Amino acid sequence: MEIQLSPQTIEALASVISGGSANDPTPSVGIYRSGPQLERFMRSCNVDLRVGNSSRYPALTECLIQVARGPEAHRLLPRIIESAADPRDFVNEPEKHGAVLDYLNKFLAYDGLELQRQGHVMRLTLAGTRTQVIADLVVKTDILGAMWDFR
Repeated sequence: MEIQLSPQTIEALASVISGGSANDPTPSVGIYRSGPQLERFMRSCNVDLRVGNSSRYPALTECLIQVARGPEAHRLLPRIIESAADPRDFVNEPEKHGAVLDYLNKFLAYDGLELQRQGHVMRLTLAGTRTQVIADLVVKTDILGAMWDFR
């Protein structure tokens, strides 16, 4: 799948992954992650991020921009985006998971993409496409509805 993320979507993704500023009084969209936690998160997505002495949010944003421009964007970006919305990270705050999904999907829609829950995992898909399971269920529901419609 060809992925082209807008600068706004990259910023939104960075906000979700980093959890925003530690000094920001407004509630964060994602989970607050320190510099070392951000490095571990990105390493789990096969991306080398080094925050070092720089600020964590700008370092993460620049890293995401480089990934988006790189030859492995088609492989790395879906993993990063899906990991940012991993439901396991929100087990104790399911309402926050819903907020993360809504927030990311608002931006991803402009790039022709969306995050969908498939079982217990999140998948990045082309916007407007349904998973095969849902498509099959719609067909079967239509068939059953036609069978029971005796008008």
